[in-house]
Amino acid sequence: MHVAMVTESLNITEKQIERFQNETIKDHALQDVIKLVRTGWPEHRNAVPDSAKPYFTFKENLYEANGLLFKKNSLVVPTSLRAEMLKRINFNHMGIEKCKLRARESLYWPGMSNGIENLLSNCEACAKFHRLNRKDPMILREVPEAPWQVVGSDLFYLDRKDYMSK
Repeated sequence: MHVAMVTESLNITEKQIERFQNETIKDHALQDVIKLVRTGWPEHRNAVPDSAKPYFTFKENLYEANGLLFKKNSLVVPTSLRAEMLKRINFNHMGIEKCKLRARESLYWPGMSNGIENLLSNCEACAKFHRLNRKDPMILREVPEAPWQVVGSDLFYLDRKDYMSK
């Protein structure tokens, strides 16, 4: 039931699913992993083919469905599609941590985090706006001694007007 739920909840078109299926078939490393998922993993890492070794540490979280390989709820991306997925991950130029977080929600491949870091550290748009997206430091205040001793409100600026939220 879980597998059906995950495969049905993929946020990609039928054409993309078919493309992932075709590229997974062509990917020798993923085919080795799928074979091990179906037949069972050896007890020791040394007995695993080199191409499947990066997947050994979380072998119990891998499964295959409809010709696609999954790690928990994340689709394992074939090697041939990884560069394209990196470009899609960085489409909105949200910064390294936000991109990694969003990518981990639905995709996986060995070294994905490093790939995202490398791409974004060399991205001109990300570098240009990086300093503009800094968080303000947290202002520490003394803890009040009684209820309602200190009251706070959120202020924001929109369309050249100041607002206070309720």
